[in-house]
Amino acid sequence: MFEKRELVQRLRADHAQPEGEGGDFGMHVIPRMIRNSPVHAHHFRGLPGDLQPYWRDVGTIEAYFDAQMDLCNVAPQLNLYRRDWPTYTLWHNDPPAKIVFEEEQGRRSEVHDSLLCPGVVVSGGKARRSILSNLVYVDEHSSLEECIVLRGASIGKRCRLRRAIVDKWNRVPDGTVIGHDPEHDRQRFHVSPTGIVVVPRGYDWPVG
Repeated sequence: MFEKRELVQRLRADHAQPEGEGGDFGMHVIPRMIRNSPVHAHHFRGLPGDLQPYWRDVGTIEAYFDAQMDLCNVAPQLNLYRRDWPTYTLWHNDPPAKIVFEEEQGRRSEVHDSLLCPGVVVSGGKARRSILSNLVYVDEHSSLEECIVLRGASIGKRCRLRRAIVDKWNRVPDGTVIGHDPEHDRQRFHVSPTGIVVVPRGYDWPVG
């Protein structure tokens, strides 16, 4: 996290460096800042007993996706639930997450190995190894598998999403299928080399 003025100044100074002496935050920008600016570090410790602190480079879609999916593991590399060393994030004043419907025949919610943020509603849908950001809504008979759904997005009825990143405030229409047909996905969205589908914010969903 940088103050804007400081970041702009540092990037311009880094750009003026000779080839090979600039272009990387960890190797060039931050070390130069430490010499003459107030720099503070948070110790992202791993599991108890780990000697190596937590560090992930999320410069690619794959790296970002893997870092998020790791949080769904029983013992993630970064444990967000440690009370002796809490990691505080931005707080949204939203209601608690809510999972509704348990009908034997019909609507039945199931959530496994997933993170649900405040304001999430899973209404008769299913989520496995997924991260649902605050105010996300999953409608009935829809299934999410290894998905990252960002703030305020809603998933319609009878949708099937797998290995997808859905950006903020999207309204995914009923019956949408993503992550099951690579060729069809490439016609509509950006698909990473390993098949992760990225649905951008403001995507113009076709009617019907």
